[in-house]
Amino acid sequence: MSKITNETFENMWNMLKENEFQIDSPIKSEIICTSCEHILIKPVNVPCGCRYCYNCIQTYLNGKEKFCLGLTGYCENELLNLNENVFFDQVANIKISGIVVKCPHEFCEFTTRLGNMANHVRACDKQPMICPYFSIGCKENKVDADKMKQHFKEENYCHSRLLADSLNNYGNEIKL
Repeated sequence: MSKITNETFENMWNMLKENEFQIDSPIKSEIICTSCEHILIKPVNVPCGCRYCYNCIQTYLNGKEKFCLGLTGYCENELLNLNENVFFDQVANIKISGIVVKCPHEFCEFTTRLGNMANHVRACDKQPMICPYFSIGCKENKVDADKMKQHFKEENYCHSRLLADSLNNYGNEIKL
């Protein structure tokens, strides 16, 4: 098991915001935001036991004291203040990092715990890439990383032609 650091949590939160993961493990209510009802991002807890995404509670409170939105029975009596009784929740972070997810890239079947997924996502060979020649006319705007070499090989003549035309057009613009 790899060491969990603040960087692990930061990567995990960014991935949760940026990707629609297929989750392969049950999600417990204790890692669901009381406000947005999604998996917690930068989880905080409040004295009545409710958990929120930091941004959700910050937006809800908007600099004012308000009662908790939850339904625990204690919530209606719990006046929340962002600076006084809203705390970051490391236990929720650890539970979230243990969720088993599938790689978000369409044709990849790799699964692992969310806390370990960042390294795989960066190096995944099913990650779509934009052909570097797309901006000058290549028709392939998304190619799987593992197929890019084949794309270059098959489109070598086309890419050479596009590059030559682009340089020629640039040269004509300079002459004007």
